[in-house]
Amino acid sequence: MPDKNLTKVVPIVEYDDGEVLTETPWAEDLGNSKYKLRNCPFYAYGDSCGDIIEAEPKYETDVRPYLKGVVEKSGHRAVRILLADWPLIVADATVRHVMRYS
Repeated sequence: MPDKNLTKVVPIVEYDDGEVLTETPWAEDLGNSKYKLRNCPFYAYGDSCGDIIEAEPKYETDVRPYLKGVVEKSGHRAVRILLADWPLIVADATVRHVMRYS
């Protein structure tokens, strides 16, 4: 059972081809729309465990906080390793992102 002070935040990754990916990493609620990431997002590059982020609800029908930006970097890095046995859709999306921004 997660800590009562943890919540799911929603970073949104939008690709140039119109593809949109979301995920919901855990984050500690620090108050005033600030959260400390407690695990690493897989699709959202530039966010790492321990980073302080700003997030707020974005839609009337969804009260989850959506990532607006990083307020303070933790100094941690996220390393993603692609394995040959992974589903093609995950590997394809990650490779396209790495090739686009490397």
